[in-house]
Amino acid sequence: MQIRQARDYARLWETLASESKEQIAHVLEYVKMEPSYISHLSEKFQIESASLAKMDAAGFFAALMSGVELNHPQVVDLQMKNAEGAKFLRTRIKDDRAVVSWRSGTGKEEQTFFIREGGEWRPVLQRP
Repeated sequence: MQIRQARDYARLWETLASESKEQIAHVLEYVKMEPSYISHLSEKFQIESASLAKMDAAGFFAALMSGVELNHPQVVDLQMKNAEGAKFLRTRIKDDRAVVSWRSGTGKEEQTFFIREGGEWRPVLQRP
């Protein structure tokens, strides 16, 4: 039996680029207006509608991430496995934006995007 380490999704939220936080806030606004999404989140991630109605974007992000980890651990395990053998290939920086290219444990080349805000590089979430 594998014991999972608790992750600090509130801290992860703080590291995200403003652009990503705005996207999540926009998704939350839409979800709150659409009953089918509310029931989907309840079933898939155990986010109750009463809690969802009171959530801010940071809470929504943490609830989604925790829900994925609890209810779909294979997704988290796959990401962790891919990260274990990762090799950084290159970094491209232009003004306040950067792209880091890396090869995952599966051999697939991937990219992570960053924006410099307040003197810090912050990751930008990419929609699948």
